[in-house]
Parts: sequence; C-alpha cells; structure tokens
Amino acid sequence: PEVAGASMSRVEAHGDNQNQNPDDDEFLLLQQRADLALTSGDLLLSTRLDGELFVDAPDAGYRSGMTLERVSLEWRLGDFTLTAGDVTAQLGRGLALSLRKLPEVGADNALRGARFEFQGSSLSATALLGLANPANVDAVSLHHVEDPGDVISGAQLELAAGSGVGVGVLTSMVLPRERLLPGAQDWTLTSGAFVEVKDLLGLGHASLEVDVQQRS
Repeated sequence: PEVAGASMSRVEAHGDNQNQNPDDDEFLLLQQRADLALTSGDLLLSTRLDGELFVDAPDAGYRSGMTLERVSLEWRLGDFTLTAGDVTAQLGRGLALSLRKLPEVGADNALRGARFEFQGSSLSATALLGLANPANVDAVSLHHVEDPGDVISGAQLELAAGSGVGVGVLTSMVLPRERLLPGAQDWTLTSGAFVEVKDLLGLGHASLEVDVQQRS
C-alpha cells in the first residue's frame, strides 16, 4: 500500500470592511485542510478533513468545527472505474451538469453517491447518481451551509471519431429536496449533444454543445 497526504493551514484576520454590516467584521478565522490518499492495488481511498475555528465570531452563522468533507473509494478494473462516496462530475462542457472544485469562483461541489466510468479506445461512458454535497462553508460569506439533499443523476456517452474529433450525448436530472409548491414534484431534466475538436486547423481546441432543458 502507498500513502500520500497534504495539509494546508490558513489564518485570516477580518477587520471592518466598511460595508455597513457589522455581522461580518472584527473576527479571526483559522482554517485547516488535510488530504489523505491510500492506494492498494486497484483500490484508492481518498479523504479530506476540513476544520474551522472562528474567534470573536459576530453571529451564529460562523461555526467552528471539524468535518469529514470528502471521502471516496475508487476501484479500477481494466477499462472500468467505479467510485463510491464523494465524486466530481461534469457532463459535456459543464452546461448540463458540473460539480467540481473551482477556487477561482469560490465553488467546491461534489456528488455523494456513485460514479461508473468506462474508457475504451474509441468509446467512453459515464453514469452517476447521488446527492449534492457542497462544502459546508460558503467561500464568500464564510457562513455554515447545510447540505441541500438534492438528488442528481446523469449519464454521458462519447465516441472518438478520429483526427481529434469527439461526439457525444448526455442527460442529467435534478430533483431538489425543497419544493416550489407543497406536495408537488419539482425536477429539471437536461439532455443534449456535443462535438469537440482538439486541434482545429492548428488554432487550438474548439467545442460546440446544444442542450434542451425541461422543468416541472
């Protein structure tokens, strides 16, 4: 077995930001992130522990504590990969579904469930099902965020047509836990197709995706 880990510590001192709101001024934040990966044969166990300590927090929205934010078990078998736990997800160019960590925009999203992947020489497939699992600390306000509990499913099939050209179809469905109307089922279904060219006339990568969305 192989073990790899990484740790990050950060201290933030917040003064008066002059926004006329005293609920986000004059406090101290200590953050700790610890990543651990254990590899044994075809199995990979990954975890991420997040910790926050707020000193002189101005309101109850700032919560100190430790959270096992990400945990997943990946099993590789030839061209197949099955992952259970917290997984990232992107279908096509991300218009229909994108659950990833994007530090530049303060997003840290994952799917807590299962993801199946097949990667062949010319054909690839992905299927996933689970619950939305964003990081429990909002990157902008630093307030605690509860898991929404939205059910998310999706699938994608892509064919490598040769000469750096790939074509694919995709679909995703989101069933939010909170309903717009009491007793009514609220869901969003998105389906589409895409074309990607890795080297278009020597000018770079190009892609086109068309999606249709239905809500009820």
